Amino acid sequence: MSFQVYRNGGPVKRIAVYLCLTAFVVWSIAPIVWLIVSSLLEQSALIAQPPDLSPSNFTIDNFVTVAASAAALGRGVVNSLIVSLFSTALALALGAPAAYALARLSVPFSNALGFIILATQMLPGIAIAIPLFLIISYLGLIDSVLTLGVVYLSFNLPIVIWILRGFFLSIPVGIEKAAAVDGAGVLRTFWYIILPISIPPMGAAAVFAFIEA
Repeated sequence: MSFQVYRNGGPVKRIAVYLCLTAFVVWSIAPIVWLIVSSLLEQSALIAQPPDLSPSNFTIDNFVTVAASAAALGRGVVNSLIVSLFSTALALALGAPAAYALARLSVPFSNALGFIILATQMLPGIAIAIPLFLIISYLGLIDSVLTLGVVYLSFNLPIVIWILRGFFLSIPVGIEKAAAVDGAGVLRTFWYIILPISIPPMGAAAVFAFIEA
């Protein structure tokens, strides 16, 4: 018994595919390569038009400077971690009940509210940067880690609500009806039944919120 292998296309097609794949790989890794190159260039060579890539302009002074300011860098990393964890935890704590209310309770215009929540993600953050700064400055909350966490919360909360609302809508209503027959109220059902089975989507929402922060 013999088998015949059928190939799709000829050499020209395969070459075209390989060229496209090569171009895509180059396009994907070019920013990473430039990031590494620019970190090793002197500032004068980097801002030159075009950048001067002569071997004599490459240096590790940039890394030495960063290492010398390790204390300040470490403090910045810790502050960033605190802000991210705070805004993520608060987004889940507020977003989960709000998403459940939109999915299950008789909230007027719940579909419209869901669309409005999603539409807020279409607004670029830079568009509200100045109003946010003016409000925070007026309240005297400039240069506060807590304030930064609340600002990030305003961006993270809508996406958390949207993700969890979709999951809550997919949960069979029979589960909640069975809990109601056993005498569980809405809050008890949400806390003891809905939340435990919502850990995977809440984890996904937490990842999104943490990355955004």
